[in-house]
Amino acid sequence: MIREILLCSCLLFSTVSFSQWEFYGNTITEQNINNSIGYSLATNDTGDKIAYLRFAEGFEKKVSVVGYENGGWTNIGDIVPFYVGNNSSASIAMNSDGSRFVVGIGPTNDLGILKVFEFQNNSWVQLGQDITGDTIGDGFGASVAMDGSGNNIIAGAGKITSGYIKVFELSNDVWLQKGETIEEDVSGEQFGSSVAINQTGNTIVASAPSSDESFIDAGKIKVYQYQANDWQQKGGAIVGAKANDKIGLANKPGNSAVKLNFDGTVVAYGTWAHLNDNSQQVGLVEVLEYVNNDWETKGSRFEGSTANSFLGGSIDLDRLGGIVTMTDFQASGGSQVLTYKFEDFEWQQINETIIDPDFSDTNFFGFSVAINAEGNILAIGDPNDGNGDESNIWVYQNQSSLSAPDIVSYQFKLYPNPNRSKFNIEFSDNQARITVKILDVLGKDILTRDFYNAKTVEIEENLDPGVYLAKVSTEKISETIRIVVKR
Repeated sequence: MIREILLCSCLLFSTVSFSQWEFYGNTITEQNINNSIGYSLATNDTGDKIAYLRFAEGFEKKVSVVGYENGGWTNIGDIVPFYVGNNSSASIAMNSDGSRFVVGIGPTNDLGILKVFEFQNNSWVQLGQDITGDTIGDGFGASVAMDGSGNNIIAGAGKITSGYIKVFELSNDVWLQKGETIEEDVSGEQFGSSVAINQTGNTIVASAPSSDESFIDAGKIKVYQYQANDWQQKGGAIVGAKANDKIGLANKPGNSAVKLNFDGTVVAYGTWAHLNDNSQQVGLVEVLEYVNNDWETKGSRFEGSTANSFLGGSIDLDRLGGIVTMTDFQASGGSQVLTYKFEDFEWQQINETIIDPDFSDTNFFGFSVAINAEGNILAIGDPNDGNGDESNIWVYQNQSSLSAPDIVSYQFKLYPNPNRSKFNIEFSDNQARITVKILDVLGKDILTRDFYNAKTVEIEENLDPGVYLAKVSTEKISETIRIVVKR
């Protein structure tokens, strides 16, 4: 039996006792009404860097990256122009520490293209070659994702009838395809419409929203794991429960309606096309967990509250897969963003629903959402609708999520945090090499330490009080964590 949570303003379920969502820094605003931001955005793991697409005049597409410093958002490097042309969909993704991003463009009248940029010497420099799709108009690049290290990227081509996905890995500054191209044999499925990749780059997911495998246009989602130098399906296909559900269908190419947690054991999907029992379009979000070699629904599913709402057109997960955020974009106005945490075997809403702060305008508040690894910083896109208004990105923080004394990743434990410029990093087993890099919130290197044949390392440095980033790398993983230094 499928359980569903019906989203409504009266909140028929309890909320988790957290502090309120509060504005985090200034609003990121594009005042030129001929430009628009907020259609696609991405954050780094700590949530203090945001990369977003800027649709400019003359059909020019650009990327801006901002960082949080001294209570506000400021540009990091120059704005990066990457494409000029109409009739195209674009998407963006960022690595763990925000030093790299991938941008994809899937035009209808040209080959799709991927470009990766890295922050070097205070500017964004292209890393490796352009990567192009197979066929003109196949939509390659309209959905992209990047792993934590920034060395693995995935792109889908979901505009053609069958569709395909490809994964690439960086080797000596050249992007090489990793494994074979994954295609679906059934015509019309649009496989690759939405894609995601996990933290270590060994698990991927893709949607085929027009699949008829269970019902007509019910859609399906497949997860793959990299084994024996190729991609092997992980668990069975996740299929839509009703005709026309189109699971994994984003509200616009460039947003992803599928997400993975860091270790690839939790997958979430959304679809704005889902109809309720009264045949009203309300949208749907479902989270599933890998249990006993297959995918099982985690808690109840989420269903939109009102007719003509688009719940699930954009979604995101935290690193553990225990926090999910989703857009409830409503055609009649009153769009909102909701975030839930899995506690006591069910999803509980974290505080209040976030509604459009500028409700008087006709912008598309909630068109895109991105949440950081800890699930306490949330970026919301609010592009303009072409009616002469500005566009925004709103950023929120939940203060209580920062109170945990230690930070435990899937690979190691960092403690104490906050600290007085002295902390430990502990792995579960011995590591041949551990590199610890401390950066300020804008990514400037403070120090680098290498350790060999160690399980636990100690970092002690005379750091000024404040917030820093600790980038911890081994031969197999790279993860960035926010640390707080007190007096």
